[in-house]
Amino acid sequence: MKSIIVSVCIAICFIGTAQKPETVYGFAKEQREQSWYETQLKLWKAEIDKDKTNGNAWYNYYRAARGLRNLHAGNAEKRKEYLVLCAKIVEDAYATIPNSFEANALKWAEGGNGTELYPYLKKAYEINPDDPRIYEDLATYYETAHTKSEYKKACQLMYNANIMNASMLNWGYNMLSEVDQNAIIFTAGDNDTYAAWVVQEAKQFRQDVRIINLSLMMIDDYRDQLLKELNLPALNVTGEPKTDEEYASKRDKILNHFTTNSSKHPIYVAVSAIQSLNEKWSENLYLTGLTYKYASEE
Repeated sequence: MKSIIVSVCIAICFIGTAQKPETVYGFAKEQREQSWYETQLKLWKAEIDKDKTNGNAWYNYYRAARGLRNLHAGNAEKRKEYLVLCAKIVEDAYATIPNSFEANALKWAEGGNGTELYPYLKKAYEINPDDPRIYEDLATYYETAHTKSEYKKACQLMYNANIMNASMLNWGYNMLSEVDQNAIIFTAGDNDTYAAWVVQEAKQFRQDVRIINLSLMMIDDYRDQLLKELNLPALNVTGEPKTDEEYASKRDKILNHFTTNSSKHPIYVAVSAIQSLNEKWSENLYLTGLTYKYASEE
C-alpha cells in the first residue's frame, strides 16, 4: 500500500510539472533561449496534432520556428532548415483553416511586404481588428505604402497594446534623442525599427528624424517614394537580388546614394544595425551613443 501511495504522489508531481505550451512572442517583446523555442516547437505541434483547426496553435508553432530561424542567422544550414519549416507551416495552416485570423496573418508574415499579399493582412484585420499580433505588420505595410494616416494609427495601436516592453521603448527614445535635427537613422531589425516608430508616433517625439530600415529600403517602389519625400535624386537600382552578394551590392549602392546626396540630412546607423554593413563603412562611422554618425573623408 505504501509503495502505491508513493507512486501516485510521484505521478501527481510529474503531471503538475509537465511542460505546457506558452505564447511565443516576437523578439521585439521577448527573446528566449534556443532550447525554449525548441521545446515550444514540439509542444505546439502536439496541440495541432490534437486539433488541426486550432488557429492559436498554428500561430505559435510558426512563431517558435521563426524564433529558431532568427537565432540561427549565422548558421546558413540551420537557418535554411527553419526557413523551409516556416514556409511549410504557413502553407499547411492556410490549407487547413483558410478563413481564420491566424492563417491569413501568417500568409502575410511569411510572404513579406509585397502589395500582392496585402489582401491576407487586410482579411486578418477584418476578422479580428482587436488582435495585436498583426499591428506590427500593419505599421510595416502602411510605411512602405506611404499611407501616413494608417501608419500613424498602426503605431498607436502597437503602443496601446503594449507590444514592446518598456526597455525597448526607452532604447528607441534614447536613440532618437541623440541625433541631429532632420537626421536619417538606418536600422536593421524589428526591435530598433518598431521602437523608434512607436516613440515617434505615439509619443510625438522627434518626428523630424527619418527612420529607414535597411531591409525595407531594398523595396524599389518604397525607396523611390522615400527619395522623393526627402527631396533626394532618383536612383536607378532595381530588381530582386538573387544572392547575398547581389543583395549587399545593391544595399551599398543605395547607401552610397544617400550619403552622397543627403547634405541636409545627417546620416546615422543604429548600433544594432552596424553588423549588417560591410567593414568599409566603419571607416566613416563614429560612435555617438546608440548610433554611429556618418562623416565623409572630405
